[in-house]
Amino acid sequence: VFFFILTYQAVRVLPSFPSVLSPLDHLVGLITVAATWHTMQILDGWVKKDSMHRVDSLLVPSYLNLPVALHLLIQGPSWVEQLSMAYPGWPEAFFTANYALAWSLSMVTFLVSMQERKVVSEEMRNFLMLAFPFVVFMLIPIRVAVLVPEWFQEDVLTMLTLSPPSA
Repeated sequence: VFFFILTYQAVRVLPSFPSVLSPLDHLVGLITVAATWHTMQILDGWVKKDSMHRVDSLLVPSYLNLPVALHLLIQGPSWVEQLSMAYPGWPEAFFTANYALAWSLSMVTFLVSMQERKVVSEEMRNFLMLAFPFVVFMLIPIRVAVLVPEWFQEDVLTMLTLSPPSA
């Protein structure tokens, strides 16, 4: 489900996105919130079975997607339009960031699965669960700095909340 969600969100901001699909924004936002809650329940089950430490369950990249989900759920197409008008480089930056986040999410899920099946040790899983997201989360700000440099100068709050600037 998360791969569909992240793919939708990534292509949603691109100028070539079919406007007839824009009404799906609210539904995708709602599905994202529900899927994140479901992920939390699964991880909590693994924590209770001692298959995962509580801190590992807090590092899941899907939690980072909640602001996007809430903007789509509450604001829908207007959110995308406002940010795109204010920051012309935003659609490509967001597309890149969402795909990097999707990749990181898939790696975390894969690593948890590998450790659960005793293919990798817990120590190796812990190292890789920190290493992959670290690399990904270093690349996202670098790409955003190139495409939307004003976010690192005067609009840091916009970058962190993804809320359109006030007029």
